[in-house]
Amino acid sequence: MKRLALVVSCCLLLPGCFPTGDQQEAVFDANAVPQVHNPGEERTQWGEQAQVVGTVDIDGLPVLSAGQAVEGLYADLQEEAGELYKLYRYRGQPGELIMIEMQSNDFDTTLTVGSGSPSVGEGRCNGCVHNDDAGSGTNSRLRYFVPDSGDVWIRAGAFESGGSGRYRLHISSLPRPPAASEMNLQVGGQVSQQLGDNSPLDEEMRPYHWWRVQGSPGQRVVVRMQSEDFDALLQVGHMANGRFHLQNTNDDSGSSTDARLIVTLDGNGQASVRALSFDPGGTGRYTLMAMNSKGQLQTPPTRIDVGTTVRGRLEKSDLLNEKDEEDGYFDVYAINGSPGQRITVQLESSDFDALLRWGIFTQNGFILENEDDDGGDGTNSRMTITLDNQGEGRLLVTSIGYAEGGYTLRVH
Repeated sequence: MKRLALVVSCCLLLPGCFPTGDQQEAVFDANAVPQVHNPGEERTQWGEQAQVVGTVDIDGLPVLSAGQAVEGLYADLQEEAGELYKLYRYRGQPGELIMIEMQSNDFDTTLTVGSGSPSVGEGRCNGCVHNDDAGSGTNSRLRYFVPDSGDVWIRAGAFESGGSGRYRLHISSLPRPPAASEMNLQVGGQVSQQLGDNSPLDEEMRPYHWWRVQGSPGQRVVVRMQSEDFDALLQVGHMANGRFHLQNTNDDSGSSTDARLIVTLDGNGQASVRALSFDPGGTGRYTLMAMNSKGQLQTPPTRIDVGTTVRGRLEKSDLLNEKDEEDGYFDVYAINGSPGQRITVQLESSDFDALLRWGIFTQNGFILENEDDDGGDGTNSRMTITLDNQGEGRLLVTSIGYAEGGYTLRVH
C-alpha cells in the first residue's frame, strides 16, 4: 500500500497566502502561452517552513476526473494542525489546464491545490496555491496546470471550525490560455476592460492584461487601476528579448482594493504595465488610467513622522478645486514612514466638521484615493491608509463648507 506524506506549509494556514519568488527578479515571457508551470514550482521549496502533519493512503483517495462533481459533508472533513479538509486526487494529462471549484451555502470554503508526490519528500510542496474567496460568496476556485506526473492533490476544506452542512467540488478542463497581446494606453487616457477565464495567465496563474503606456521620454506617470469586482494589482517592468522583467508592484493604494504606481517612461516614452488580479481566481471589470504625475501643489507639504501629534489651523488658502462645493481650505502633509506601512490618522476639531483626504497631486489635479468625514467621534475624522512605495501620497486636512479654525492631527 502506497502512502503519501501530507505536507502543509505555514504559509497555507493563512488565507490567501501562497509562495512566490522575489518579485524584483520575476521574469515572464509575455508573448508566449504559459508553459506547464504552477506557482512555486522550481522556485519554492518550503524546507524548514514545512511540517509533516499526517499520512494519507494514496490508494484510498477519491480520484476525480474532468467534468466530474462530487458532494460531501462538513462532517467528512478531518482536522490536522488546525486545518479542516478532505484530500482528493486528480489524474489528468500533463499540461492540461483545470478549474477546481468548491461551493457551499453552509460554510466558508477553502481550496489548496498542489502537485506534491511521494517522490517529492518531506519538507517540499510543488506548485501549491491557496484560495478561500475567489468564488462568489463563501465559494472558492482555482486554475491549475497538471504537472508532468499527471497527479494533482486537492485539499477541500473549511475556513473555520464548528460548522456544518454540505459542499460540492467540481473540476473542469479548460482551453489553453491565449498569449498576451499588447494594448496601448496614452498618458491622459482611461480605459475599461474585463479580466475573465479566457484572459492570459501570469506565472502565478492570475489573469492579466499587458499595457504599453505611451507618453514623452522620461515622463513621470501615475497609473491607477480600480475595480469593484476583485483586488487590483499593478506591475511595471520592461521588455527584453520578449520577456517581462518586473521592477515594481502595488496592490493596496490608499486603504481600498485599488492599485496605483508612479512610473518613469523610457527613452521611447513607453512603459510596460500588467493589470491583473491579486488573487488567482479574481475576475471582473476594471478601469485603468494614466496621468502626468507633475503635481500642481505650489506650497511644499509639511512632513510629519508616524507617532506624532500636530496642532494646526485652517485659514484662507488656495482651494483644492474651486468648482467643487464640498472642498474648502486645506493643509497638506507628507507622512514619513516605510513603503506599505499601514497607519491610522485622526483629525479632531471643535471649530469645524473635519474632513481627511488621501491621494496624490498630478498635473490634472488631485487624485483622491480615500477620504473620511465621520469616522471619528462626533464631527471628527479617522481613517487607515497605506503608505505608497514612491512616497507621493499626500494627506489633506480640510473641512466641510469652507470653515476655518484650529485642529489636532494624530498619526499612529
